[in-house]
Amino acid sequence: MERLDLDLIDGLFDYDTDPANVMDEFRRIKGLRFDGSACATCSNNCCIVNEGEIPRGFPQPEIDTIVAVHPEFADVYASKRWRIGKNGRRYYVAAKRGPCVFLGEDRRCRVYDVRPLSCRVVPATEYWMRGHDEMDGWLDDCPGSSYTHPIVALNDGDAASAALLAFLHNKKRAIVSLFVDRGLPDAAAKRAAALALTRHYGGEFYEERLPFAAGGPVLAALAVAYCDAYGVPALGLPWRSERKAIRALTKGLRLSSRLWLDDGLALDVLAPFAGKGERAMLKLGRKLGAPYDLVA
Repeated sequence: MERLDLDLIDGLFDYDTDPANVMDEFRRIKGLRFDGSACATCSNNCCIVNEGEIPRGFPQPEIDTIVAVHPEFADVYASKRWRIGKNGRRYYVAAKRGPCVFLGEDRRCRVYDVRPLSCRVVPATEYWMRGHDEMDGWLDDCPGSSYTHPIVALNDGDAASAALLAFLHNKKRAIVSLFVDRGLPDAAAKRAAALALTRHYGGEFYEERLPFAAGGPVLAALAVAYCDAYGVPALGLPWRSERKAIRALTKGLRLSSRLWLDDGLALDVLAPFAGKGERAMLKLGRKLGAPYDLVA
């Protein structure tokens, strides 16, 4: 798995963020896309704090940079908007309720060239201090934001995996493909096929290596760990006959039931071929255009 960008995370802290509790809500979430061209016709939702929303404060070093480049804002140092954050640093509350103090009458940022880090990366970020609730708020308020509905898919480079990815692509899901090398003799060929399948559908490819030939429950647990790490609330399984492994994953519940990630987010489990024969699986895959010529 990828390492977290700790410098970026630190820059997203506001004065009300408690470092002792941040990991309770903080989450990396894949799937949000941002189109900056929408800013031209936006009503500045990201620069205005409405009733009930969290005030926006910027750490003093970022204010120092703003004043150094735009000395006309030097009077901010005499303002009563300064607060000591829960992390012990000084913050300037630029927007408590209403527009940010740096927003001009023409609704354009007057310090855009040196705007704070949080203004530069949000909502074009995978890191959210308050998890899916915060991201969902941006989806509601930001006309440039959209969600690709990603899904972590176990991908073994075989025909079942090709059919699964075709099924998920048909459902308009963004594919986060996970290949697990279990030390089998054909691992290299399967990895190459899994990568080719992922690229065919424009997905993201990840791989893990296990020192033993793990069965279904271990693979499922690893895939769920990826769902949790990347905030992806859906898991796709290519299994047809491993019903025991599926039951182990869903803790004896029906496949339509849901698991829960660490922050209480529901995890949908999609196993479209469970209980179906190989012929039925292959037929469905062909109908969906599965690239069987790429499989190992």
